[in-house]
Amino acid sequence: MEILGILEQNEELAEELQERVDLVVHKLKFFPDKLKMIILENLNPVKSAVNETLKDMMTKAGGSYYDVQIWDEVLDLDPDVIILSFPEESLESSLGKASGIFQKEDFSNLKAVKENKVFIFDNRFLHTSVAQEKVDVLEALAEIITPKYFSFGLDGQVWIKLGI
Repeated sequence: MEILGILEQNEELAEELQERVDLVVHKLKFFPDKLKMIILENLNPVKSAVNETLKDMMTKAGGSYYDVQIWDEVLDLDPDVIILSFPEESLESSLGKASGIFQKEDFSNLKAVKENKVFIFDNRFLHTSVAQEKVDVLEALAEIITPKYFSFGLDGQVWIKLGI
């Protein structure tokens, strides 16, 4: 069975993972507003995390993914949600790097900042090839995008809200 682009050999586990994916997709099937989202892997220069599986997961989780390569594109987009996810960094070690975003021009004027929707995401999950971890990413994105609908307990493990 294929789950989020990964072939899972264990049928019982594959069915469980597919049920988790289906739960998120079903709950958000008629969710009218797709939030504009960016995931930044680098701040200087600005670099988005981009891959087709990630785009697909964001769509399933209730968001619309945008690729930005310069800070002016971030300002023009004015995203609803900003996720920072630095390669080879844990959640804790990302906090130091994340502080660099506060220095960016007009950062405080962005919608995501005004609505306190800036997050740090554990980067190793974004690029995993393990089906179970990909489903964790989907659930974590669903928690971030639509916290009124989902609570999988991944806050503090896979992602944290950046206090602004």
